[in-house]
Amino acid sequence: MATYGLYIRNSGYERPDDLIVVRDRFSLMAALVPVLWALWHRHWWAALGYFVLSLLVTGLLMAFPMGAAAETIALLGICILQGLTAADVRHWSLMQTGFNLAAWGDAPDEQAAVRSLLHDNPDLGDDMFFDLSRPPRRWLAP
Repeated sequence: MATYGLYIRNSGYERPDDLIVVRDRFSLMAALVPVLWALWHRHWWAALGYFVLSLLVTGLLMAFPMGAAAETIALLGICILQGLTAADVRHWSLMQTGFNLAAWGDAPDEQAAVRSLLHDNPDLGDDMFFDLSRPPRRWLAP
């Protein structure tokens, strides 16, 4: 079972993108290319933060030269931290862009997480007009 956060836009259901499911896990793409990962998910401030972090780390490594092994270990550590915190960054970014956390819990997959949300809050299902058997494009794991 995986842990999912379900976010609903403050304005309600006008488009399928108004419900976003985020799986809380390590993100390999965020670890390898964090700026592109943040841009893909439309988290502009996170992309800027990752870009500034990469400039800062590069500047520090140039200002204080270490051996190649130490620099590699430092960069790998930063990559691992970025991958581990990707879901948290995504949760924060969604909260900043007008989404509210509707539910948080364990489910075997994204569709089961949405069904659990609808089971616990039957009034939400009245406003949903999209097909749950075909998740929208934004239902991607972090």
